[in-house]
This record gives sequence, structure tokens and C-alpha cells, in this order.
Amino acid sequence: MNGNDSYAIAFINRSYVIFDNVEVRSNTQHGIYFANTASSSNLVIQNCHFTDIVGNAIQFGESGRNTDFDNVTIVNNKFDSIGGGGIVNAPIDVGSAQNWNNLTIANNTFTNMGTSSANSAIDFLMSAGTSATMTNLTITGNVISQTNVGETTTAVPSIRLVRSPMGSAAENRFSNVDISDNTITTTDMGMIFLAHAMSPARIANNAIYNLASNAAVAVFYSDGVEVSGNTIRNIAPLAVSKYIDGAGLDLEVNSNLSVHGNTITGNLGHASQVNSGQGIYIYNDKGSLVFSNLLVGNKLGIMSDAGVSMTTFANNTIVNSSKYGIWASPFANYGHWFVNNIITGSGEYGILTAGVTDQKLTTNLFFGNRSGNYGKQIGGVSDLTVDPLYIGPGNFELQAASPAIRAGTWWGPPCVDLRGRSCFQGRMALGVYQPSQYLTNPSGLTVR
Repeated sequence: MNGNDSYAIAFINRSYVIFDNVEVRSNTQHGIYFANTASSSNLVIQNCHFTDIVGNAIQFGESGRNTDFDNVTIVNNKFDSIGGGGIVNAPIDVGSAQNWNNLTIANNTFTNMGTSSANSAIDFLMSAGTSATMTNLTITGNVISQTNVGETTTAVPSIRLVRSPMGSAAENRFSNVDISDNTITTTDMGMIFLAHAMSPARIANNAIYNLASNAAVAVFYSDGVEVSGNTIRNIAPLAVSKYIDGAGLDLEVNSNLSVHGNTITGNLGHASQVNSGQGIYIYNDKGSLVFSNLLVGNKLGIMSDAGVSMTTFANNTIVNSSKYGIWASPFANYGHWFVNNIITGSGEYGILTAGVTDQKLTTNLFFGNRSGNYGKQIGGVSDLTVDPLYIGPGNFELQAASPAIRAGTWWGPPCVDLRGRSCFQGRMALGVYQPSQYLTNPSGLTVR
């Protein structure tokens, strides 16, 4: 389908449409355009090739209409040489109270996307003031590369689900969201960005690497989101930004997050800006758990700023940070709980607390941090300051003789290690690994 001076094809108020094995082009507009004045449902686009499209490849709705789309499936398609975005909705209108439901975007490839900084591979926006929602939204198995490459302005994320502009408190705009098993690489601002989401929602098992971006994953103004199992490496800062930039996870003004099992490496930030290049950055959080994350070779392992209630940082392993292993409350005075973490090889302090409020430290292990283990922070009376005895270079599991084995403090039943092994009260190791040969559950069975 060739759109000459128009869309390749446009639908208004149509349901039960299937595209299968179709090539779509357009020299001036979008590829496939769906619009309605009420609702459309049961739309399937599969095994198609979208290429040489000036606008968006697949466009839903118009900003001035009360659009509602349900039961949409977009799978196994190829998108390349797209001037706009890949799969895009016009921001749902302020007057809309619609609920988009059951959208699946899976196993698509996106390359060479976007000719301006305003384009995403996958983009769903809510306008401010709307009461509309999106539920049961699955984005999985997609591969995104070469998106907005070389942009000199701050480009939009590769996958974006947000209320725009963001509000000052969480709103239930996206729920039952699953963003998992996607690969994003070699893009500018190639992050996954989720804002105003409510439980259940998760960002899990994504591979995100070699980006120039504010972060690999950002979650703002949300409640109950799980961020787990993501592998993130080499997030470089955007040239236009000098503040908090080049982070693995950027988590701001959320509550009740579960952030665990992520491996984040090699985020070095701006050479002249200390507050960049974080493994995990968390700001004004309320009651979240950040545990069993492996953070290696970042400028800052964890940067915990401000707060409205205590956040728990537990069983993380933070190694070879070029500056601080942990930088706590740099711009506000608030104490959080750090328990069972291992922090070694920092270029400066193991933990630096910048505010007047000390952090609560319980059974953490600090070793080999060049400027000292504690900067402007009283050490925890139960902390260890000995070699944790890692198995070897690049392998941060613990040797059988490690003093960190069975040294941990019980902090709650959500605890699982980096591999998903359960932790057991009275038998906890420090750091991200619970060694199976030394960890026995109460029934006497060895955990394997």
C-alpha cells in the first residue's frame, strides 16, 4: 500500500480489521491511520513491513476526539525508515473519559526511526486533565535500535506511557502494564518511560545498553510498579544535559515500588558533573523497596535524594563506583534504611551523606573505598569493614569463607536474591547472592 500525498490507508469507526503480510509506505502522511468518534475494537496488524513513511507508521486517534480502542494486537512487524514514530496515539483529549483496554505490542523490530526529537517507537500519551485510562497493555519482545540518533536536542523515549504534562501526584492512568523482554540499543534518549501508572504494572527483564540518554528506565508519579530483572549498561549522558543524566534507573516521586534483581554497569556520567552516571537514582520516594540489585562500575551506585517516608535499600552489591558507592540526601535532609548491602572499591567514599540527617545503617559491609567507608555519616554499629571475599574478578558471588555469609539482618519476606532465590530469616547473606551451599531453609532442605 503506497500513500501518495496521503495516508497509505485510513479508517474511521471501523472494527474487526486484520492486516497480515502487507507492506505499507507513505510519502507525506501516516502509514495506517485509525480514527473514531466513539470506539473501535479487534484490530490486528501482523507480519507487516512499514518503510519509507514520512509520518507515523501506525497512528491512533486525534487529539480532539473522544477515541477509545480495545483489543488491539500489533505483532511480528518490521518498522524501518520511518520519519515519525512507530506506534503512536494522539494525546487523549482533556474531555475524554474513555478506557483503552487490551493492547498487545509484541515481537516487532524498530530501526532507523524518527527525523525529529519528538518521535518514539511506541508512544501513548494522556493529556492533562483527562480522566481516561489504559488497562491491560502489554509491550514485550520488541527490538528497538537506531532511534533519534544524533539528535542535538533532548529526544523523547523509545517507549513512553505518560500523562503529559506530569502532575504533582500519582494518577491512575495506566494499569495492568507489562513492559518486558524488550531490547533497546544505540538510540538517543532510548529509555522506557512510565508515568502515572498504578499497580499492577511492571518493567521487567529488558536489555538496554549503549544509549545517550537521561536514563535507561524512568518511572515517575506512580504507585506499586515493579522494576525487576533488567540488564542495563553503558548509559552515556546526553550532550545537552548536565544534571541528573546517564542513569540506569531514574525513579522520582513514586510510592511502593519494588526495584530488584537489576544488573546495571558502566554508567560514567558527565566528567565534570558529580550528580550523573547513577546506577539507581531515587527522589522523593514513599515507602519503596530497592533490593538485590548489582551495580558495578557506575559513577554513583545509588543516589538517594530527599524523601517523604523511609525507603529501604537492602542486599544490593555496589562495586567499583568511580565516585561514591552511595550518595544519600545530597539536596535534602532525610534518612533512609540501608541494610545488608556490600559496597566495595569506590573511588571516593563508600557512603556520603550530604544532609544533616544520618542514614540508618544495619549490617552493611564496606571495604576498599579509597577516601573511606563513611563520609559525613556515622558508621553503623553492626557494619562489617572487611574483605567480602568475592569469588573472583567480575564474579561478585561470595566464597565459602566470606564473612558476609549468614551475617545479614532480616528485613522482610519480599527478599529474593539476584537469581530469584528466597532469603530465609536467620540465614541471610549480605549482597545480591544467597549462596546455596550455606543457606538452608527452616525445613532443613538445601536451597539450590
